[in-house]
Amino acid sequence: MNQQPAAAQECSREPFMPADKLDDTFLLEIMKENLNQARHAENERMMFVTLFAALVGGVLAVIADLDSPFFSSVIIMLLMVLNYICKELTERWNNVFKSHWATAKKITSYLAERSPQNGFSPEYEAFTETFLKQYPHLNRYFCFDNSRNHNGRKRYIHTAQLFSLFNICIFILLTLSLVHVNLPALQQLF
Repeated sequence: MNQQPAAAQECSREPFMPADKLDDTFLLEIMKENLNQARHAENERMMFVTLFAALVGGVLAVIADLDSPFFSSVIIMLLMVLNYICKELTERWNNVFKSHWATAKKITSYLAERSPQNGFSPEYEAFTETFLKQYPHLNRYFCFDNSRNHNGRKRYIHTAQLFSLFNICIFILLTLSLVHVNLPALQQLF
């Protein structure tokens, strides 16, 4: 007979408690933590991309003074590899942000439906009165969908799209720089 150890049996149990059994204050804390983690992911993404942009600008300025097309090409190709890593990290941070944002939104929606007499649980009412009162442009759902708040625009560009576009622009810039550095050699080939 193949029996699992007690610790393995403990882990195989359903780990989640139904939401209706959880205290509203606890759910609010989970919501706040998810919003904080989403903000943290966004700050990481912005800081990394900003530092990378400064690095690319500085390195391209140094390459402009180099007389060696070989070393310039190697440095530009290294920047292209770093740009690929930046793109992958940006996608990861976009996914982390979306996951935390969706979880916070789900908890908020759940808390909004939990108390049918007034539409919100008492704890969530207190949260909206103390926190959201500071921000009159935010609604009770904490503006989880900013594109709806800017419905006068034909196209709302999300920050995640801007960072992806930034990676594409940097790749194009580096490709053009590589062509420029090797232009004399390319002219001899064609």
